[in-house]
Amino acid sequence: MNSNLLEFLKDIKEKVNQVDYLPEDIQKFQTIPILNTQCIYIYDFSRNKIVYCRNANVLGFNDEEFSIEHASNYHQDDKTLVNTVTQSAIKYGIEDDMIDHNCCLELTFRLKRKDGTYVQVLKQTTVYHLDDSHRMSTNVTILSDISFIQTPGYVNWSFKLNNLNSDHFENKICGDIKNIFSNKELELLPYFIKGVSSKKIADHFFISKLTVDTHRRNIKSKSGCKNMYDLLTFSSRNKLILINSLF
Repeated sequence: MNSNLLEFLKDIKEKVNQVDYLPEDIQKFQTIPILNTQCIYIYDFSRNKIVYCRNANVLGFNDEEFSIEHASNYHQDDKTLVNTVTQSAIKYGIEDDMIDHNCCLELTFRLKRKDGTYVQVLKQTTVYHLDDSHRMSTNVTILSDISFIQTPGYVNWSFKLNNLNSDHFENKICGDIKNIFSNKELELLPYFIKGVSSKKIADHFFISKLTVDTHRRNIKSKSGCKNMYDLLTFSSRNKLILINSLF
């Protein structure tokens, strides 16, 4: 289970004021058309629970049993990055005045089904209710099964924001992602992307080949990338490197 995110959400619960919304606020989602490959749910931060869910059968669950724990049960190789991006977005939503901001966070990753298998999903989340301090109190998420699409094996994300500089927020997320990696891993990253052998890197930095191989494995594990091309794409997208400095 994804304990880091769940503990984070418990802390957030104390920082957001509850919103007393009307039954119609929830019921109107019954009329929103979704595909049979999609699940829609509303998460209440102040109550720390999903207060509405429809078509959780996409993941093998009944709507009544689907919980935030299930919605956060990411694949082991994806959870570090998904955790980082998700927490960055949530922190922004509860720390800033969101009254004039219409935003949407999109993530692709692998999510665990009830039967224990994993499915590739697209998660699209937007702010729904604000509390009396204009902080995000609830959000709406649509999960789409995109396993039919041949997607790369690493986490992808994008952030769309109206009435604010999206680049500023994306830089905040990229900064948090950069903190996943150690300084030495970031120093060696360009060499790995260029395909330099561990022996040559070890000789250049006066460290052992075993140490270089360990850093290489750690970077692949944290990024979820399996090959040099994926690592290049991942590093460029998350602003870990400047492409022009590589070649």
